[in-house]
Amino acid sequence: MHSRNSSKTFRIAFATLAAGTLVVLSACSSSSPEPTEGSSEVEFPAATGSGAPVVLDDAQWEALVEAANAEGELIVYSSPPGTEETFAQFSEEYPDINVTVVREPTSDLIARMDQEIAAGVAGADVTWHSQPAWAAGQAEAGALNALQLAPETADAGWSDFSVGDYYLQVMANPYLLGWNTQIGEPVDNIEDLIETAGTTPVGIAEPISQNGMFQLETWMDAYGGEDFLEELSALNHTVIRSTTPLAQSLAAGEVGYVILMQPGLLDQLKEEGAPVEQIVPDDGHVTGFAYGPMTLAGADHPAAAQVFVNWLMSQPTQQLMVDEHGPMSAPVILDGTEGALGWDEVEPVNDADWPQERRDEFRAVWDTYFQPGQ
Repeated sequence: MHSRNSSKTFRIAFATLAAGTLVVLSACSSSSPEPTEGSSEVEFPAATGSGAPVVLDDAQWEALVEAANAEGELIVYSSPPGTEETFAQFSEEYPDINVTVVREPTSDLIARMDQEIAAGVAGADVTWHSQPAWAAGQAEAGALNALQLAPETADAGWSDFSVGDYYLQVMANPYLLGWNTQIGEPVDNIEDLIETAGTTPVGIAEPISQNGMFQLETWMDAYGGEDFLEELSALNHTVIRSTTPLAQSLAAGEVGYVILMQPGLLDQLKEEGAPVEQIVPDDGHVTGFAYGPMTLAGADHPAAAQVFVNWLMSQPTQQLMVDEHGPMSAPVILDGTEGALGWDEVEPVNDADWPQERRDEFRAVWDTYFQPGQ
């Protein structure tokens, strides 16, 4: 395994594309040896200062792509389902770069990266998950590099959507409602579902994280506080810990409706012939979880990581994400992107507003009405 040193500068030598030496701007300044004759260097100092996105000029971007191609590899740690196949398509545009995607739930990814960072072991080059608070903590510790944006990326307006330093929101998934078309009726929103379900079994994803808690709290604010939880608990319900078995239960007809469903799962089952449908609630009380990329200081392939981040924000990739991981909202809807929700249609949770104490308080209220498996 490769060692990780959060204070060192990473240099990638490659054939000179233009006269002079190129230094790609980064989060902090660092002294370095003069480049050898006939080569240029792209510098990646570890993040110790402001990590606001850095906008490159055309020559800098061209050189960064050349450096990424020379690296030839990219390792992505990703939490959303299905991103293995989606992110593998990066190699279609950059065939010299082989992509390896490690997909695990966010909590598992974070635990893995924390261990690798603490041990000084290079793992991910870039990670893609929904926890900006983790990014803030690791950035302060010097474990992340500032994002470097191509001129086209910056011109589209992406740099306006950084959340603190080192983390930039690229998409947000809303929570969905779903039903089995053989035993459930179409519904438009959560209030409609409560009125329509009757004795039909209803599956509810257990609110383990602040994401689900925030959606439930938003509904409580709109529909009568704890009275809403009481009405929800009065349904013929089952609380299921994970959305994957929740989706499978709906497809099998074990439940007729599902609440707090994540995108992607029901689409896949529907393609396989399952009698399922889903909707984004139409009542204006839609929350979800935003995803954004972070690049790791000490990565073995830092240039490829930066090129990948820009690829995520390109119009073809944005359309790919809408098609493969929708419904989703995007902060920047580029010309030609079809089917994306507006950024104001989904309110992503701010995990900084949900410390453990607040999560415990919400869970205590929830547990007075619900128990897993009931």
